[in-house]
Amino acid sequence: MYYTHEIPDPEKFKTKLITTLKANGNISLANLLLECKIKFNDVGWAYYSGVRRGDVWDKDAVDISIFAPEGSIKNLRAASKSLEDWINRLFEPEAGLVSRKITFIPRESDCLEDVSLPQNREDDLETLSRDINEALNRNEPALVLDRLHTFAVKFVRSACGKHNISVCDDKGEFYSLQSLIGMLRKFYKKEGMLQSEFTEEALKMSISLFESFNFIRNNQSFAHDNTILNDAEAVYVVKIMSATISFIDRIEKS
Repeated sequence: MYYTHEIPDPEKFKTKLITTLKANGNISLANLLLECKIKFNDVGWAYYSGVRRGDVWDKDAVDISIFAPEGSIKNLRAASKSLEDWINRLFEPEAGLVSRKITFIPRESDCLEDVSLPQNREDDLETLSRDINEALNRNEPALVLDRLHTFAVKFVRSACGKHNISVCDDKGEFYSLQSLIGMLRKFYKKEGMLQSEFTEEALKMSISLFESFNFIRNNQSFAHDNTILNDAEAVYVVKIMSATISFIDRIEKS
């Protein structure tokens, strides 16, 4: 059977899960999930990701993060086996997904529950994405900065390559990330791929943001022996940069 490996929409899946739990008499667990947010992270082939139960051939493993009020986490953990069973039942058969683990994280005002990256099957990007998502799921933004910068460089170079935009100068030296973003923006504008002045200006402004991101990666992340950026600002940087990368991905797919 050919599997799509398509990750379900988290909000729609949560609604389906709550409805199913209530219909099967598990009212207390359903009510605990009402104030939670669910996030899925595809970690690649199930067997090679450590899942050994059942028929996992050609299936993808999924790590599940559940962001919940702190007072609910103890009860959710107690019901985690039942919750995992229901989640696996509700995955669409054609998706070919199986859970690997569930992590419960306290909901905080500055947590990273809304951050997501483009799904990519290229080996390097898939490995980077897995590392980033594991740090996101632990709500450790400072650990994300270096890997996210590397992901951005590889992702943007790949996007440029699709449009025959050179990523190197005449001496074979790679252009900076911010330069590549600038060239992509010009290409999108020339080809009529942007429909609003706002988007054009936002991408133009992102050039200087990526330049600053490069400074943070080199001087305020775990890439080197640095004084690490505080969590509040690290969260902000990760959200802004990941949103821009995801927007570029949507342009490419459109």
